Amino acid sequence: MKILVSENSKNFEEEIHDFVTELSLVLPNEEIIAKPYQTAELFKKDLADTEILVTSFLKINEEILAGALKLKAIVIRAAGFNTIDVEAASKRNILVCPINEYCTDEVADHTLALILALNRQLRHYQEQIESQSVWRYEYPGRVRPLSSTILAIYGFGRIGKAVAIRAKAFKLKVVVVDPFISQACAKEYGAERVDDSFVQAKAAIISNHMNATAKNQAYFDLAFFKRLKKQPLFINAGRGAAVDEAALITALDQKMILGAGLDVLASEKPDLQNHPLLHRENVLLTPHAAFYSERSIKKLIKLPCQTVSAICRNELSAVFAVNRSILHLD
Repeated sequence: MKILVSENSKNFEEEIHDFVTELSLVLPNEEIIAKPYQTAELFKKDLADTEILVTSFLKINEEILAGALKLKAIVIRAAGFNTIDVEAASKRNILVCPINEYCTDEVADHTLALILALNRQLRHYQEQIESQSVWRYEYPGRVRPLSSTILAIYGFGRIGKAVAIRAKAFKLKVVVVDPFISQACAKEYGAERVDDSFVQAKAAIISNHMNATAKNQAYFDLAFFKRLKKQPLFINAGRGAAVDEAALITALDQKMILGAGLDVLASEKPDLQNHPLLHRENVLLTPHAAFYSERSIKKLIKLPCQTVSAICRNELSAVFAVNRSILHLD
């Protein structure tokens, strides 16, 4: 089979080196081509005789798939698949295979780290010590005790559940907004399923872990922020597209929220010189790094390789075993 590995990245060779090396060891007799995405036309030309595409965040739409007549599967080196037109792929009997769980603990740990650092005003103290040579505990701004504080988790999949488990250790009261789970499911994790109005009235911390869908684009918009009563902390370790970034900036400027911890932004390549979220003591930014650990990187190499290998052997049961889901609607 012809296997194409492609990403839209300036650091393409560095990012895919270990994966392609492992894939070549697993499948020594297959044709493996690694090429960075340059233009749509060149990509469609490369894809024309490709049978398996491996990518992380390339946007694959109906126009691209229309010319990919030999394509059998898209293997995603990530847990999400919001960049793939699943309906268009399904019409063409193309498997869409995001990898199985590989970074739940890491993202949940990162989320709690952002909550704790913001709530304890650690950036303020650091700035005070390093820039002002001031060694004082007083007046860092509002520092709330976490005990009995309401944490609202949006999206209660694996990561949302892992965040809830950790939050209970800090005696946070956890509520959940997720139309796809039952009240009984929430209660299994010591949480309560609620709606937006409850969150806007009572939550002191809001943490987003929703998968990106067409329905939740810019879910956290200005109208949402304006309804907040408790001036909460806002955490996003899910998808940048779920947040209207201009509205978030307004919410910070007008103190609708107390602070923000953001692992994702609207762009995967933000302007690090002029971005309006920079240089704020009540904002913590990390470079889409919540997934990262030595263990998760190893799994991020191993699991897609296993998936590609199983597809080459036409062993769908093995594909199911290493994937969270296979999207293939006849």
